[in-house]
Amino acid sequence: MGKLVLTSFELARADVHVGISRGLCSHGADHVVEAVIEAGIDFGGIRRDDISYDHASDTYALRISPPELTSCQVSYVDQYDRSRTWCGTDWGELKILGGIQSMPAFIDRAKERGILEKAEAHADILLGSFVNALTGSRAYITFTERVGETQLPPSCRPETPSEWRFDDESQTWSYSN
Repeated sequence: MGKLVLTSFELARADVHVGISRGLCSHGADHVVEAVIEAGIDFGGIRRDDISYDHASDTYALRISPPELTSCQVSYVDQYDRSRTWCGTDWGELKILGGIQSMPAFIDRAKERGILEKAEAHADILLGSFVNALTGSRAYITFTERVGETQLPPSCRPETPSEWRFDDESQTWSYSN
């Protein structure tokens, strides 16, 4: 069926340092990175037995999967405080790496600030109102139990270009051609 985006958080991080380890040509820059993280529900898993109607109370019951992240997008990157280097440098590449490097922190912050809970509350209101508008009946929305960690959509797991490697210990990128 599809996904319904119910809420989005706009987040920002300052002083995101992207360091490139390249011997004498090592360099780096600091960045401000902004992102939009969206959450919603996936209608793809709804089965016929997930929807029921009680004639006595004139109420529909809908059981849906819990909200999940639906999209993660870096919306803006500003670069400042570049280091000096004698070598030719593609500063735009550092901006891309800054966005990739920041995404896990954006996802964690959105979850800590309750994006999934907010999406659940919005789903309850929106779907209840939708069913009522269509049928004139009330709707009771329940969410299935979340089992384990949900799979993040591709936009929330940006791929690092194959020639780049990030070293967690030194917090620097290296280029292997």
